[in-house]
This record gives sequence, structure tokens and C-alpha cells, in this order.
Amino acid sequence: MKPSEWTTAELLNACTDANSTDAWAEFIARYQRLLAGVIARIAFRYRGRQEPAVIDDLVQETYLRLCRDGCRVLRQFRPEREDSIFGFLKVVASSVALDHFRAESAEKRGPASMPLDELSERHAISSQKPAEDILLHSELWRCLDRIVESDRDANIFRLYYQQGFTAREIATIHSPHLTEKGVESCLYRLTGQLRRALLPPTSAGGNAPQITLGDMQ
Repeated sequence: MKPSEWTTAELLNACTDANSTDAWAEFIARYQRLLAGVIARIAFRYRGRQEPAVIDDLVQETYLRLCRDGCRVLRQFRPEREDSIFGFLKVVASSVALDHFRAESAEKRGPASMPLDELSERHAISSQKPAEDILLHSELWRCLDRIVESDRDANIFRLYYQQGFTAREIATIHSPHLTEKGVESCLYRLTGQLRRALLPPTSAGGNAPQITLGDMQ
């Protein structure tokens, strides 16, 4: 049987058990475009443009993460359906890209090296939202960086609220150490911490702004 005729499970077995060159060539043929597309979308969010060299580097980093520790991540993945691999790889590629751009942004003191008020003003103009709403949106993510306990938790939160992945899709990358319920618990805990941090008790007669989960998107 040709590699192009293998099922997803057969292909993963060939990649992880036999470490076959033909198997990895088929893996790349099937999923390279998917990985590049996910990374390109995140790159555009952070840089406002798509740079082929950066995207290529992060695709290669994604392959390295898949191969790390004897392909541990791939070995742990158990596809429930033939197309489950697509959601799984989206999560892995997103995690790699988010790690890269968050580290880059931290070094530059922001995604465009601009003070928060200037960045918020530009976003308010471009999105036609009130400036105070943009400041609140920015503060949400700044607060997340302060309260988050691990990079894993930060990635879970961003994958869910920024990238639109489901709890089940996010859980696939951490299986068997984190279940769908575990992802939901993490999200519940972090949103609760954000609300407490951003909405302290108001003085008598005062009205606190109302934050909904939509503010985090």
C-alpha cells in the first residue's frame, strides 16, 4: 500500500514507530499547508503582515515539537475520527506560534513597541470602537499575563478566546495529562481571576463596568 493510501492512524504509526522517511514525506504533503495557514493567521494578528521566512521557521519548529522526546505528542494523540488530526495539528501549530510571538512581544514591550495609550488610540480609530473599550480590552490581556500560572494556561486561554478552538481541540495537545473538562476548568478559573482583578468592589453608589467574555475576544 502506498503512503498516500494510509489512514491517519497508519501514517502516525509509521512516523512514530518506524520513523520512515516516506511516512514523514507523506505527513508533510498532507499537512504542511494546514500548519502554514494557522501560523500565518497568528503572525498577521501580531505583526500585521505575513513574512514567509518567519512562517517557514515556525512550521519547522512545529515539526520539531511533534518529534520531541521520541514523538511523544504524536504517540499520545488518539484520533477519534479520521479528521481529528486537523484540529490536533491546529492546536500544536498555534501553540508554537503563540509562544514565539508572545516572547517577541515581551522583548519589545508590546506588539508594536508603542505605549499602551498610543496603541489603544490607533486600535480605536481603526476599529471605530470607543477608546475606553480598547483600553479595557488591552488591560484584560495585560492582566492575564500577570495572573497566569504557566505558559500552558496562557496558551489555553488565548487559543480559546483569540483563535476560537474548542475545549476538546485544546485538550488533544495535552492528552492524556489534560482532559476536555480540565481545559474548561482552567478557563473558568482564569476568567474568574480576571473578573476579580479588573472589577474590585465599588464604593457605595458606584457602578462597576460590566465585563463579559466577549470583551476577551
